[in-house]
Amino acid sequence: MTAGPYQLTSSPSTVGSIAANGNVTYVYNGTLTANITCKQGNYSLSHAISQQGGVYSEDWQNYANGTLGASCTNTLNNIINALTYSVEQTYVYSPQYGSANRNSTLWASAYDWTCEAEAYQQGCLVTPWHHISVNHLDPSPGDRVDFADNSGNILTFFAAGVYNVPNSDIAILVFSEAVPDSITPALVFPASVLPNSSPSYWPGAVNGIPVARFNNTNNNSDRQLLVAGSNVYDNSGIWGFGSANSGWGSIPIPGDSGSGVYALVGGQNVFLGCLTSPYTFSGVSSFLSEIATGIAALASSTGYGGGQSLQTIDLSSFPSY
Repeated sequence: MTAGPYQLTSSPSTVGSIAANGNVTYVYNGTLTANITCKQGNYSLSHAISQQGGVYSEDWQNYANGTLGASCTNTLNNIINALTYSVEQTYVYSPQYGSANRNSTLWASAYDWTCEAEAYQQGCLVTPWHHISVNHLDPSPGDRVDFADNSGNILTFFAAGVYNVPNSDIAILVFSEAVPDSITPALVFPASVLPNSSPSYWPGAVNGIPVARFNNTNNNSDRQLLVAGSNVYDNSGIWGFGSANSGWGSIPIPGDSGSGVYALVGGQNVFLGCLTSPYTFSGVSSFLSEIATGIAALASSTGYGGGQSLQTIDLSSFPSY
């Protein structure tokens, strides 16, 4: 612009910004408005901007920078994109068979996966006393649940009681003793990530985010940690990768029920729920109050696990809309 001194501003900041030299910085798909004030008057110009990026742009919504969706997407994408696929990087244990030693080449080996239970009763530890599985596996008092710590030890616990959460496929098992600190209970998302929440952490969500999900192939010792897609913002659906990404993931198969599904948020893995079918999982964030009721009921009926609650991940660093 050559007409003399002027002031250039832009809005909204959630879509992008315009520098004084006119360069546009993209943040999120939408309409960006430039507001120009100069001696000749005030002018506005609006234009729709969009940007696709990332190896998985055909699958994942391109979330605004700094949002929860962007963190989940970029965290997992950055790990996978830095690797050359080999099946060995999907195995949880090494050697693949007959071992509980963690595989140091696992694609997500930097995360603590001790919360994920083993083949006898798949699912996830959510408090030192409580384990979440699926009720269609018919868990019962006395059922065995194994966890593997990070030193290659198998720790065995037995269910003192089971509570089936109404209108869900969620089963809560309470143990007759607390699980030691070498097994870390998983964090969960608060209910505020759900689509009926206002404000929302998933602005403009179209498809979802990439997630990590366990399988239960054949036996305990050849378990894999694979990659899938999820409409995490309503805690319901899951899908496999297309052909370009098939090495890292696949549609769950019969026998995978109860295996955990997790989002990666920066350096933390967050339990979303257990697989209930090839295309669904049990979205725990939709049932937090019902799970709390179940924990209290189990404490009353068994005498174990009273005063425990699921711990939610801190989302204060992420904007909501």
